[in-house]
Amino acid sequence: MNKIINIKQLNWNNENRGIYSFELKINTDYLNSIYLLHRAFVIRHLKNRTINASTKTRGEVSGGGKKPWKQKKTGRARAGSIRSPLWKGGGVIFGPKPRLIEKKINRKEWNLALKLCLLKKSDRMIIIEDFVQNFETQAKTKVLYNALKRWDINLEKKTLIIIENSNHNILLSSRNITNIELINANNLNLKALLSAFTIILTPKALEVINQTYQGNSHENKI
Repeated sequence: MNKIINIKQLNWNNENRGIYSFELKINTDYLNSIYLLHRAFVIRHLKNRTINASTKTRGEVSGGGKKPWKQKKTGRARAGSIRSPLWKGGGVIFGPKPRLIEKKINRKEWNLALKLCLLKKSDRMIIIEDFVQNFETQAKTKVLYNALKRWDINLEKKTLIIIENSNHNILLSSRNITNIELINANNLNLKALLSAFTIILTPKALEVINQTYQGNSHENKI
């Protein structure tokens, strides 16, 4: 089942350039899509999470192996070791040990989760023509800030900028603006997509998304 999302397209000077239609291959229903998005987010959020808490068992805690007192004729409860979990300073039963929490999701599920997120965020997306070209020879925060204001971007809320390739000038221009995050189209971040209030893309970034995540695109000016 294919879904077509329509994205508003502007040029650098905030002039309307029509609607960009982008087709996504999505073969799941609403309930499954919610489950898949949640599962993909949890798995990626917990990926390579390390638990460092550590306790010692009775075999690891310090202390001699000698029996504290003889088995009988003392009037005391029998004891075999001062390292017993029953004793103060003894070992811990089933205590935590350092471990790596690793959950996996296959590539098809991950790509589908990203496409579902793009579908749900489609009404928050805008495409900007000539975005990268305006930073080919300069890296100025003021230029990007004024452009965001010109496009009526709400800087009080998080804005995600997706470009086709790494661009050092754009990175330098955006890193001092609050609530701005920059990512590459071939390395989409589910958490960044879900948390973004506005998503800015370039036409070439959509082409990269199309090639990487197996969607189909065509342009339709309205």
